[in-house]
Amino acid sequence: MATAQELRSRFPWMEKLEDDADVTSLPLSEPGTMLADMDQYVDATSPKRGPVTSLEGEKVPVGGVYIVKSRLDPALWDRVRTAIR
Repeated sequence: MATAQELRSRFPWMEKLEDDADVTSLPLSEPGTMLADMDQYVDATSPKRGPVTSLEGEKVPVGGVYIVKSRLDPALWDRVRTAIR
């Protein structure tokens, strides 16, 4: 499991998440992971797009690392949305 420092090095926007526990508790969906239809996600590698809604049969593409809303506590999802702005 990666440390908060390692994740912040990989994804600089995570610096805005002040609590190390928030950073290390983010479940990262790697390439090839299937997404639930109509779930929301943020691409940790390109967060400026903001939250995106998944379509039918969509999966995380090569090069992407997604943070999926349904896998997070609602308060943490809100902190992620604030951090990517």
